[in-house]
Amino acid sequence: MVFVKDLRKEFYEKIQHQRVLVLVSFDVDALCACKILQYLFQCDHVLYTIVPVSGKQELENAYVENSEGIKHVVMIGCGGNIDVVETLQPENGTVFYISDSHRPIDVTNVFNQVQVKLLMNQADDDLHDIPDFDEVFREDESGDEDSGNESDTSEPSGKRRRFDEAALEKRRERRLWEEKKKQILFEYTQFSKYGTSVSKTMFELAWKMSKDTNDLVWLACVGVTDQYAHGKIDREKYIEMVSDLQMHVSRHNHSLLKPLGGNYHLAALDKDKSASDTFLDALDALNRSNVQYMEKGLNLAKKQITAIVKQVQSFLDMNQVISAGPFLYAFIQEGTPDAKFFSKPICLQTLARFTLEAYCAVSKSRKAKTLPLILGAPLDVASGTMLIVGIPPFSSKDVGKNFFGKAFEQAAVGTNARTLQDSFDEPVMQMKTEDKSKFFDALISILQ
Repeated sequence: MVFVKDLRKEFYEKIQHQRVLVLVSFDVDALCACKILQYLFQCDHVLYTIVPVSGKQELENAYVENSEGIKHVVMIGCGGNIDVVETLQPENGTVFYISDSHRPIDVTNVFNQVQVKLLMNQADDDLHDIPDFDEVFREDESGDEDSGNESDTSEPSGKRRRFDEAALEKRRERRLWEEKKKQILFEYTQFSKYGTSVSKTMFELAWKMSKDTNDLVWLACVGVTDQYAHGKIDREKYIEMVSDLQMHVSRHNHSLLKPLGGNYHLAALDKDKSASDTFLDALDALNRSNVQYMEKGLNLAKKQITAIVKQVQSFLDMNQVISAGPFLYAFIQEGTPDAKFFSKPICLQTLARFTLEAYCAVSKSRKAKTLPLILGAPLDVASGTMLIVGIPPFSSKDVGKNFFGKAFEQAAVGTNARTLQDSFDEPVMQMKTEDKSKFFDALISILQ
């Protein structure tokens, strides 16, 4: 396995004197981690390029456009749950350093000894269920199928018969192994979840290099809190990480308790700005001295929260949260005044959590708390597409553990629905609005 044990020696010192490409997802925790790494790069005069990416297609495009002459790529908040080498097709000698809290980690990344390094603590509970190498890879994968197809006609018939029997037995063993592998990988990948905050990981690197500051502690706190606030980790995991950070807060005296600002959103609500510009604005907003961007972020957060409250109230007043048997669902209609707020996955997921909690609070059905919720919103009216997200039941003890990614994938394949799972968060999918009915019929069948 390729988990990096010493972040300083096995990661930072390897890239310190190189040109580095940093690919960062549109996620607050990833943003904070990027800010910490950027500070370290600036301290050591490292040459770097930062490119924000919102999904898998953007990741591919960003790599193609920025990889010339690059042999060291850092991926923050992305890359962990996809086969990076297969997806990006890098040149030999290119190394990817992946710091990503998305789980499960793609097994090809885990066992790639040459081009992938995972900046994660293998001791974490969320990494204990990785299959063994022999369960998912075979040394003889290339030659098994052909070995039984060639028979030397000059051999005696008895010897040829024994050879054929051996080949048939080998094929049977291979088929059984493939079936077992398929089951193992299904069990490993059926739930998506989240691991340790990437901003905390980057802060630990800064601490080990004796370059941690009050500002970096703050960034790690923001990243960890964002994970908890958005339901990605449970309270136990949150307290564990906060307890680790508390030592550093105390060590830096009480200066961290000064007013530091607030709520950061990367959901390009300003339609006049590109997603990259919005990302850079959010990066600037993490500077404590940049009060202007902080105030702008807070105002956008207030507008978003107001829109969420109005939409939840509308769902409840109009009885728009419907039970489909194994799950609840609701849709934001085209033309809804605040629909633009929910065309981004993080905003729609936030609305989904508030909607489910509110519905469970007012519902007379005891079953409501045991049901997951699927929420849909218009994405592009002109092209007839919508965005859907799925969240686990309100009463679920496994916070952040979500089965909708695999369910969405199976429903799409089974119905030939026109869909796109481009997000790094697997329980998020784009689809053609007119395919909604057959897609949901398939989901009901799968989840019953």
